[in-house]
Amino acid sequence: MNPSMSLEDIIRLGIEQKATDIHLEAKTPVTFRVSGGLKRMQGSVEASVLRAFATKLLTEEQMQTFRSRGSVDLCRTVSGIQCRINVMRSDHVTGFAIRLLSSAVNSLEGCNLHPCLGELIERESGLIILTGPTGSGKTTTLAALIDAINERDSRHIITLESPIEYRHHSKKSLIRQREIGAHTPSYEQGLLDALREDPDVLVVGEMRDPEAMRLTLNAAETGHLVLATMHSASAVDAVYRMMMSFAPERQSTILAQIADTLVAVISQKLTYRSDERLLVPCCEILMGTYPTRNIIRKGDVSKLPSILQTGGPEGMFTFERYQGWLDAKSTWQHPAPPKLTPVEPSDDSDDEVPLTMVAPRNHGAEIKPRRLRVETPPTEWVAPEPDDASIESDEIEQRTNKSKVASSGKTQVSMRIHKDGRIEIPELDLDLDEIVKEFKNRSE
Repeated sequence: MNPSMSLEDIIRLGIEQKATDIHLEAKTPVTFRVSGGLKRMQGSVEASVLRAFATKLLTEEQMQTFRSRGSVDLCRTVSGIQCRINVMRSDHVTGFAIRLLSSAVNSLEGCNLHPCLGELIERESGLIILTGPTGSGKTTTLAALIDAINERDSRHIITLESPIEYRHHSKKSLIRQREIGAHTPSYEQGLLDALREDPDVLVVGEMRDPEAMRLTLNAAETGHLVLATMHSASAVDAVYRMMMSFAPERQSTILAQIADTLVAVISQKLTYRSDERLLVPCCEILMGTYPTRNIIRKGDVSKLPSILQTGGPEGMFTFERYQGWLDAKSTWQHPAPPKLTPVEPSDDSDDEVPLTMVAPRNHGAEIKPRRLRVETPPTEWVAPEPDDASIESDEIEQRTNKSKVASSGKTQVSMRIHKDGRIEIPELDLDLDEIVKEFKNRSE
């Protein structure tokens, strides 16, 4: 792999390899997830390059979150491809986990899903839970369900997502998409707000904690259709996890709410069909029938698997039964190839960051401007002229010329020059060995 490849180049290569995910780790081969398995490429990316990628992608607020929490989630369109990106810190280096998303929302048929899922969203109220492990395509299925409502019904749909991955445009329905952190501080606050915003359909990107689960159930009880996702291995596990998220004295109330509102629990995983060279969802569907609700109300969650096994006539599917439907299916929808944004040729100097540094007068001659190849926003650093007293301190703090930065829109950063010649820039994690070496040579 070419060591000078940009993040855009790596994503384009992932598209060419038909990857669903890209994993980047310092001094580790670039890894693609293709057809459910991992595929390693030759060559690796240096830690300094990954840090530059992060600096270029993250806003100031996201960078602060990354420093304090050690990870941050975001969505970006890179080379025309919508990407869900997790930037993480692992073993003191920066890593990336990138999910490549479809540029357009697929229909239920386009996702190769069973037609019965379209019947579930005809309900006026109730709770539909979409569950499965990470990377099982829950978000794609959820987007297809929203699109099905949008195509045929006149409803007000409010979504709460973290982050927004698929952009919906109002058709017959009015759709408002709210991102956690950007438009509302939390799922809990977003749910409280939504109940005062005249919704018909609420979409909860993830029920992460008991309070979000409680508010989601309350919304379903008050006459809204609620679509929510969570992580679990099966439909039965989803019900059990919701119950066990609450204290024992509250579990009976929660189970009663689930029993009163449940439309269906859809558990999903992805299977690879070698005959079509296609990843397709395989689902387990627990319908909210009277026996299902009665068992949940009594807390006999262990009896739900038998309901699934015998509930075929009521539209229930075990994974095995659904796999049988997939095997009998003869028509398949393949995703459209992504439309990559062409890269316009540019001069190499565009990747260079001009650094203008002036040494304090007590340190001797002026340092001539140098140009270093780093992938960061252009920033001009000008050292101040300190008085004699400030030179005796352990370090001299230097800040950008704010008037120049304000007029040019460049990023403001701070720089510290220590007495031993070390240079520290807190806002950017760059390799400044060359600057330090030049600074010492000019100061002697």
